[in-house]
Amino acid sequence: MKKRLGWPAAGMIVGLMCVSNPAQANGIATIAYEGTGCPQGTIGKSISNDRQSMTLIFDSFVASTGPTVPESEEEKSCRIALTMQTNESVGITMDTRGYVQLAAGMTGDQHQNVPRAKRSNLDIPFVGPVAKDYLVRSTATVLAQGKPSSTTVTILLQVGVDKGTNASGQGQLTTDSFDLKLN
Repeated sequence: MKKRLGWPAAGMIVGLMCVSNPAQANGIATIAYEGTGCPQGTIGKSISNDRQSMTLIFDSFVASTGPTVPESEEEKSCRIALTMQTNESVGITMDTRGYVQLAAGMTGDQHQNVPRAKRSNLDIPFVGPVAKDYLVRSTATVLAQGKPSSTTVTILLQVGVDKGTNASGQGQLTTDSFDLKLN
C-alpha cells in the first residue's frame, strides 16, 4: 500500500458543511465535515432527537483505480468535526460501512482515526481478489477539554486502493455510511 497523502490544506478543501441544532447537555451540538470523500451537497445527515447518536450517508466517498482512472481517485478522505456539549470525557462507538471490490494483485485499506482519543486508530487492510460489503466497529474515549462546556472531536476517515501488480484491473473501496453513538 502506498503512503497516505496528508490531509489537504484549507485552501484545497472541496467542501465544508455544518449542521447545528440546540444541544442538550452531554449531547451532539454540531457536525462539520470537509474532504475529497465528502464534498458539499453529497452527504445525508441525521442526529437523533436526544442528541446521543448521528448518521452520515456518503454519495461520493469512493476510491477507485484502473487503467483509465486518474491516480488522484485512488484515495479519498473526510474530516468530521463533532462538537459535544460536555466538559467530561466521553466514550464513542463508531460503525463504518462500505463496499470493496479489488482484482487479484490489488490492495486497499479503510482507515479511521480520532486523534485526541484513546484507542482510536484503526486500519483495515483488504487484499484482492475480493468483492464484499464491510462493517467496521470501533470505540474510543474522547478526553474532555475542560471549560467551557463543549468538546470538539475530530474524526478522520480515509479509503485508498493500490493497483499493486495488476495495472490492467479495476478496483474500488467505498465508505457508504458512518454512525456514531455517545456511550
